Amino acid sequence: TPPEFFRLSRVGSDWTFYWSYDGQWSAENSYVFTRALTVSQAGVFVGNAGDNPAHTIVLDYFFNHAGPIDPEDPVANILEVETTGAGSGQIERDRYCGNPVTLMAVPDAGSRFVGWSGAVNSTDPQVTVAFDRNDTMTAEFEFDGYVVTIDVIDTNGQTTDQGTVSLSPPTNSNGYQSGETVTLSATPSPGWTFVRWQGDLTGAVNPAQIVIDSSKMIEAVFGRFVTLAVTATPADGGTVNASLPGPQYVAGTQLELTAVPADGYMFTGWSGDATETDPVLSLTMDADRTVIANFGRAYALTVITEGQGQVSPAPQEAGYPAGTVVPLTATPAGGYGLVGWDLDGDDQVDSTDASVQVIMDGDKSVKAIFRRLYSLTLSATNGQIVAEPAQTTFFEGDTVVLTPLPASGYAFVGWTGDMSGNAQPAMLEMTGEDTSKEIGAVFAEGYGIVILPPEGMGTVTLDPSTQPYAFGAVVTVTAEPAPDWEFVGWEGDLTGSANPAKITMTGEKQIRALFRAREYRLNLTIPLGMNGQVAVDPTGPYAYNQMVRLTAVPDPGWLFIGWFGDITGTELTVVVTMKANIDVSAHFAREADHTAYLPFVRRP
Repeated sequence: TPPEFFRLSRVGSDWTFYWSYDGQWSAENSYVFTRALTVSQAGVFVGNAGDNPAHTIVLDYFFNHAGPIDPEDPVANILEVETTGAGSGQIERDRYCGNPVTLMAVPDAGSRFVGWSGAVNSTDPQVTVAFDRNDTMTAEFEFDGYVVTIDVIDTNGQTTDQGTVSLSPPTNSNGYQSGETVTLSATPSPGWTFVRWQGDLTGAVNPAQIVIDSSKMIEAVFGRFVTLAVTATPADGGTVNASLPGPQYVAGTQLELTAVPADGYMFTGWSGDATETDPVLSLTMDADRTVIANFGRAYALTVITEGQGQVSPAPQEAGYPAGTVVPLTATPAGGYGLVGWDLDGDDQVDSTDASVQVIMDGDKSVKAIFRRLYSLTLSATNGQIVAEPAQTTFFEGDTVVLTPLPASGYAFVGWTGDMSGNAQPAMLEMTGEDTSKEIGAVFAEGYGIVILPPEGMGTVTLDPSTQPYAFGAVVTVTAEPAPDWEFVGWEGDLTGSANPAKITMTGEKQIRALFRAREYRLNLTIPLGMNGQVAVDPTGPYAYNQMVRLTAVPDPGWLFIGWFGDITGTELTVVVTMKANIDVSAHFAREADHTAYLPFVRRP
């Protein structure tokens, strides 16, 4: 649509072109250009290029800053428009450019239009005034009562037909009077609910009352019901708490769901219409929702440290889902070392690696064992010391077997440093506050006997015990087995099984004593005529303190009666500790016939 008003002004060679749609002028709707011009005669051409859109241009007037307006220029006419009365309203006009003007009186809410006076007298809200002179038009309005306007919207602010509002008393053409009380009742459609009032009435009371002191604009907000379905998987794995009771909510409601695992379970995540993993879920109920709280078995991991050191990372207080692989790393404190891990609670070292992985297929208790570190330094002249195990660093409580090996023509005399005496081999236990052990071996010229570490458990003594020995000297060698062990024989430069044995020193000698654990036998019998068997696990012979399981198995139709001999009792299964040879017999008997017989008594 082209502008309706135009103006052109000039100051010297500077021209300003104005345009307007409503007769109001501003610098924003202007264009400045410069053109030198000597005016001898002035005129105006008005028209439009092309024929679309066709329009009429009316030249309003000229204004000359430099001199008076020529007599033939028309004088601008002015039409004043006023309002009067107790009411109020708006005046709409279609033109103000010398043509006839159309005026429209529009009363405000609570007002009524009475009529026009002035250039034209009329009760019609719309009138046409001939714009051929200066004149005045007055629109009269009068008060017509207050109006209550109701808009029905949803929770998104959109107009909806899913609810209605009734007014009591109902509105009428005269409106409401000041001080009058109006009751508003909101009625939702099926599946919807009334939420609140807003505008000139607030709150959620329904019905609600308002006292009229002016026209009111009120919005009734209705919300659609949506349903939340919440389940826990597995059902006994935990529960879900909602911040607001359900399961029906008004669309747009903000909820918080909290997953609470049962004992022995842990929360693993949401599924359905939610995928978060945090146990607290923020949910906007803008539609029907299905949410599943997933729980899994939670296994506890207990980490124990023995000695000085630490394990990382710390176990999760909530536990771990089944099948989780948990990496653990042991870091010993200064002066300590890692002995290893007890991964199954049997007080045995299962791994010596610094890092291990624990598979959570049940509750687990893991122990990292740290011990103080000891160093061992060995020194010898005219011979050497052999350590078993052959290492220089040990843990507190470790035992090292030290064997002196003299050079040719030398014999072992004794120990110096952190060990004394002349025992060979010698046992050194890593204990005490001094963690740096230094051991020396003294060798002297002459002939000596090297006692090698025994096979089995036992010791060897020499008589005389002081070395070296002279050529031809006779030395008595005695093997002393440990408890529950027995001496078997000699090897090296002494053979046979004599104990004590004698050896003649004709040069350097090396001997080793052979021991073996004592064997015990289990003699088991079942008396003739008794049908049954006995399962023995394991089979013999047996070492001292070895555990043996005996299980009596009667044949069909037979009962086990009991054990007799070195073992007594009636239990089908017994466990025997082998501290000596054992004689035992298992007794069986036929099952009793449970048929009842009544005696027949004949009276005379």
